[in-house]
Amino acid sequence: MQVDVDMEAQAGDAAIRGPVLETFCRLLDILPTAGCVCDADGRLVYYTAQAAALWGHAPRLEPAHAPRYCGAHRLYAFDGSPLQPEHGPMARALAQRVAVQGDHVQVERPDGSRRIAVAYASPMLDSDGSLQGALNLLLDVTDRHHTTRTQAERVRQREELRVALACDIRAGLDPLRRGAQDPAATANGGEPEAIDRQLRHVTGLVDRLLNLDAELDEALA
Repeated sequence: MQVDVDMEAQAGDAAIRGPVLETFCRLLDILPTAGCVCDADGRLVYYTAQAAALWGHAPRLEPAHAPRYCGAHRLYAFDGSPLQPEHGPMARALAQRVAVQGDHVQVERPDGSRRIAVAYASPMLDSDGSLQGALNLLLDVTDRHHTTRTQAERVRQREELRVALACDIRAGLDPLRRGAQDPAATANGGEPEAIDRQLRHVTGLVDRLLNLDAELDEALA
């Protein structure tokens, strides 16, 4: 999603209060990832173009309109439950004055689509230890997450097919086992043909088992 962002208009020097905040804001511009900065009150004062792309919009940063803690339209925990910004990674980093790293969150855009991001929020302190704000780097892992889910689904389907084929092979071998245990059954002239059919059936099941990955590739295509 393309979002046009005029960063000078969105976050001029007037919105960035203090040299610590300004330094981190300028640092964000050279990083190849989404990032945003909040002041000590949690008000968003700066974000990168990548952050706007992740959120799906460019929040206004004037004091009367600037969102708090996060610029996302809506925020959800990794399990999909609603997550209020005041309970999110940025807010916790500010409140606890500790880094909150590795939290997975779902970011909902204004168009309803969602992205999955890993948040790395850290408080920013000046030389006196006073809290100046917080910085949050957001790594978009949506594609990786979908790939992992596809791989997990593949593993699950493979195991289900293996169990089903094992049961079919066992069922196909039962008549042959009974015939071996009852030599008198071979007296029937049609028995060799029945055994041959059963062997071909079991062989086909074994072939399916050996080519299970190719069968799954075709089913998931």
